[in-house]
Amino acid sequence: AAARNQGYTQEELMQRTVFDIAPDFPLDVWIEHWKHLQKVHYLDVETSLQQKNGEEIPIYSEIHMLQYEGIEYNISFVRNLKKRKEREQFIELARLSLEQSPDLILWCNRDGQVIFQNLQAQELLQQTNEQLFVQHILYHEELAVTSNFFQQVTQSKSRPVLSLRYRSDKELPVEAEVTTVVQSEETFYCLN
Repeated sequence: AAARNQGYTQEELMQRTVFDIAPDFPLDVWIEHWKHLQKVHYLDVETSLQQKNGEEIPIYSEIHMLQYEGIEYNISFVRNLKKRKEREQFIELARLSLEQSPDLILWCNRDGQVIFQNLQAQELLQQTNEQLFVQHILYHEELAVTSNFFQQVTQSKSRPVLSLRYRSDKELPVEAEVTTVVQSEETFYCLN
């Protein structure tokens, strides 16, 4: 499987050295790595392997030092991290999109407490994340802003006008679209 994942035949891979396929481990680094592994007998690292076509793929490797019949062996169990790294990059781009959106975006828990606000919300409300996270800032003229409020708004498909109260004496009326998200059996509401 290792040969196939890197684009080599089994015979081709067996003719390679670590220095051929692991760009982070040239000879001088490999010697130090080997000495260190002799002392600790186990390491786990994130690094990369170079495929036959030259592309580097990110990997996670559990490295063990073993002795068999007086000969030391470096045994590595390798996991391809390419898909995980791509997911992490996608998540970071999504986070940046939310953060940089020109629209005010607030995420609330079922009690109406803010758990996320983007930069536009911070600017409009003149408060940092830390200041907003410890308070309830959402108010509605007729209904308490709780999970019942969010359920009613979500079911009616209307855009309620809420007041965002901040700095104890200021109010910002906003017409909000509410989206419900359930994650790990917990319900969250996005207002934008």
